[in-house]
Parts: sequence; C-alpha cells; structure tokens
Amino acid sequence: MKIIMILGITEELFPLVDIARENGYKVLATDRNPDSKGLKYVDIPVILDSLDKEKVLELAVKYKVEAVTTRTEMLLPTISFICEKLGLFGPSVLVSSLSNDKYLFREFMKNAGVAVPDYLLVDECTTVEQIENVLAYPFILKPVDFSGSGGVVLIENRKDFIKHKVESLSSSVSKRAIAESFLYGKEYSVETVSQHDVTHIVAITEKHIVGEQRFVEDRHIIPANLSSAAEQSIKKEVEEMANVMGMNNCIAHTEVMLTSRGPVIIETASRPGGDNICFKLVELATGINMYQNMLNLSLGIKVEYTATRKSFSGIQFITPLNKSAINKCLTLKEEHKVPKFVEFYFKDNLSSELKQSIDRLGYFICSSNRRDTLSESLDFYK
Repeated sequence: MKIIMILGITEELFPLVDIARENGYKVLATDRNPDSKGLKYVDIPVILDSLDKEKVLELAVKYKVEAVTTRTEMLLPTISFICEKLGLFGPSVLVSSLSNDKYLFREFMKNAGVAVPDYLLVDECTTVEQIENVLAYPFILKPVDFSGSGGVVLIENRKDFIKHKVESLSSSVSKRAIAESFLYGKEYSVETVSQHDVTHIVAITEKHIVGEQRFVEDRHIIPANLSSAAEQSIKKEVEEMANVMGMNNCIAHTEVMLTSRGPVIIETASRPGGDNICFKLVELATGINMYQNMLNLSLGIKVEYTATRKSFSGIQFITPLNKSAINKCLTLKEEHKVPKFVEFYFKDNLSSELKQSIDRLGYFICSSNRRDTLSESLDFYK
C-alpha cells in the first residue's frame, strides 16, 4: 500500500487528497483537533500535534510513507526534518527555517546581497530610542513568525509603538517582532515551483491593501498589470532569492514591493500561497494545477510550470469597511444568486473591525479573458 502524509489537514487540501487517490495512494493525515473535518476525509486519520517532529517521524516510519507535505507554514520545519531523516523530497531545513522566521530571513538575504527593507529585531526589552537610531517614521511592526497579517501595524510615532508593541509580540510564537522601514511602492506576490535546483515563476499577483495602520489584503488579481521591464525585474529578484536560499522541491509564495529603485523582497515561505491564490486563481488564469504540482514535488515527479491558458482571475474580499458589499452579499445569499462569479463565500459571524485576515467576512472569485471585464466584476461589490 502506497501512502503519502499530509500534516495539518484542512478542507483546502481535499483536492490534493483526491488527486493522490487517483494516483494510487492512500492518504495519512494529522491534525491536533479531533473534530477536524480533514481527518474525516482521509484514509488514515491521526490526532497528533505535528510540531512534535519525533512523533511525526515515528508515524512516517510506521506507515512507510513515500511523501510528506503541508500547507501550514509553522509545520515546514517538521516537513524538512522528516524529509532529511527518510530521504524524501521537500524543502531543506535552512529553507524551512528562513520561511518561518522573518528576522532570520532578513539577516540571510542581507548577507547574500539581496535587497530587503532596513530592519531591527524587537523584543520586550527593545526601547523606542533603539528603533529611532535605526529607522525613521513611519515604519512597520510585525511578528517574526506569524502569517495572516495579525499583529502587523504601521507605526507613525512613539505613541503608536508603545500602543502596539505588546500586540505584535503577543502575536508571535517566540514573542519577537521585527521593525522594518516603510516602503513606498506597489506590493505583489510571486508563486513559484522549485525542482532540480531551478525555480520557475508560475504567476505574479497584484495585491490591494486596506485598513488604517493595518495591512489586510482585500483583492488579488492574476496576472499583475506590469510592464515587461517591471515583470522581468521582479522575476529576476525572486529567482536570485530562491537561488541563494537553495530553494528546491517546493512551492513558494514570495512578497515583493516594487519601489522606484526596483523590487525589494519582503518575505517568502516554502508553501502554497493562501487567500485562494495558489490553488484557485493560478489555475483559472494559467491552467496550471498546483495541487498536482504539490503532490509531484513531494514524490520527485516532474512539475508543470508552463501556462496552458492565458486568462485573468481575481478574488475580492468582503470586509467590515465595505458596508454596501455586506448588504449585497446577504441579499445574494438569501436569493442564491451569484452572477458572474466562479465561487462565492460569506461568513455568518460578522466582524466589526479589520485588524487581520481572519476579520474578513467572505469573498467572491471571478475569471475573464479580459482584464477590464474582470475588474468590472470585482468592482461589483467594491
């Protein structure tokens, strides 16, 4: 019996489970939540905290798994540990460590000569005077090891730092944050696949940010509306970053700011991008099945990175900042009408503030063969 292992199974990965089964594999999955819907979907469910590397290794050996993968950033070190011990395909220990710690990533990139923002490590003992010796206002404060925009705040003065320091540190697993210079420009994300020590650019996503002092993404569009020169400059910088890290056998999601002086790498993670970017928007725009690539990478099978479709896809998030959108979504939900959309989702529990990604209320996904038509669809609720 051929078995692959998924750490931290979620509903988002159900298509990966289906593809694995179609390829003749049984799926073993772990989750520390006994009520996880994902555990009910797989062939071999195991209630286990996947941060416990030794326990996961015992499980992998017991079932003689042929591959191991995850969508969860915090579990990347476990993936690399298992792959190293058992000779499986996956990101290296170094790559996983840099994906999981923004400060280590900055230090590594700076020493390698890759452009990153100016920065300073922050802990509970860090004073505002220490930061002012390194950074000018405004600057950004964020946890070193947390994703989803939680604890990420724009600091415009001393009062802001004192007010938000505890929030950023509390959002960090290691109780550390990073202060970084505020960059003026437009933000993009880049989806890549790395195999045989070569990194291939799959898609560049145009991002829209909302919220006062917060950095919550409310819209993504693939492909980004870039000049040929700007696109090539972003690709070159991301490829250089991946090369100096030794990125291999993984999908990665990299955040880039395009400034007047060129692209600057913000951060990267050797796992699929969230917000439906990697799995849904990429396939709608390019035809590339990233679920299949995720499985193939873990098994050492050739991945596909050449687009078979040239289209446009986007996702618009519904947030507490957009009251009219909320009303329209509620109406659609009652009438079961979702015109022009590929997918529509709306949460029943309405948040009243927008501090991080989980405060968003829902989304709709659109696709079109024209950029202007896609924009019109996304603006329907904007």
